[in-house]
Amino acid sequence: PSAIVPILIGDEKLIRVTAKLLLEKNVLTNLIEYPAVPIGASRLRIQLMATHTKEQLDQLIAAVPEAL
Repeated sequence: PSAIVPILIGDEKLIRVTAKLLLEKNVLTNLIEYPAVPIGASRLRIQLMATHTKEQLDQLIAAVPEAL
């Protein structure tokens, strides 16, 4: 278990658009792409904190599939 949750996307173009759409929905993620990871292994990194509310988690859970 970790406070850091990766969402594996892979495609560099898709992950950039997804991260932008999530930010527009007030969901902040860290975009991890080449050279930090191999080409084709891009991911979003979600960092959860004890202070996140259930509403914020619900917002994240709804926003990710919409952005993808």
